Amino acid sequence: MPSSSVNRDKRPPMRGISSRQSEYPSPAQVVAAAKAVAYCLGSEQPHALVGGAACLVLGSSRVTVDVDLVVPKGKTKDARQLLRSQPDYFTVEGRTNHTSYRSTPPVEIEILTPPALFKEPFDEATETIQVNGTRVLKPTLILNAKCRSILGRANEEKKNTDAEDIKFLLNWCLRNASYPTNSEVPNTTKEFVDNFIAYYEGAELWHKAGYDMSRGMRSLSLPLSDLNLTVDRNLDAPLNEMDVFGPQERGLTSMMMEVTPQE
Repeated sequence: MPSSSVNRDKRPPMRGISSRQSEYPSPAQVVAAAKAVAYCLGSEQPHALVGGAACLVLGSSRVTVDVDLVVPKGKTKDARQLLRSQPDYFTVEGRTNHTSYRSTPPVEIEILTPPALFKEPFDEATETIQVNGTRVLKPTLILNAKCRSILGRANEEKKNTDAEDIKFLLNWCLRNASYPTNSEVPNTTKEFVDNFIAYYEGAELWHKAGYDMSRGMRSLSLPLSDLNLTVDRNLDAPLNEMDVFGPQERGLTSMMMEVTPQE
């Protein structure tokens, strides 16, 4: 997996009782649980944080109470066994395999695998990033997953949470110049983005990420407004829904090389 290994010699500190003294774990406890997961799984077990805990580690302020991690298909048992082997950090119930980080209150740990529990592709080659001792799925890939999950939510609260995460991830991509590409975000079709903006606003975020409101496409790896170039393209040609973030297959691949932003 294209990510640096986790240092397993440095044990993460334990997080005890939530300062809020509530039935829900604090953000600090969730982050501590995520770091403990990275410590216990190490570099030999491919994995990545996804969902709300990943957004929290990336800097989101929204509340989440569990840690979702994805592992390759067929690796759930191996990952859970590694967590079970660290009883100072995790409790794994024998009958149900219910897994939680040992804090007060505990942080639930959900191990997901594609395609049943995690709908996007994930294997040893999937891109991840290292953030404060944790391994996080590449944020553009989390964005793509969120754009699918919001459509299947059963209640408005969950949909609103996903919408908040989507806006946060767009902001993260902008701040870190990690702009979404066609292949990374196939779930962000023109129909999806238009409907998202109608319900949750955020048009400026999508625009800054390179989404063209009039054509429903993004043609390069940087916002067009920041580039000093001319694109020769038949604007009357029909657009495929997958062109939301850049039709590489329409003859623009050669422009995806080194492009110098305007001063």
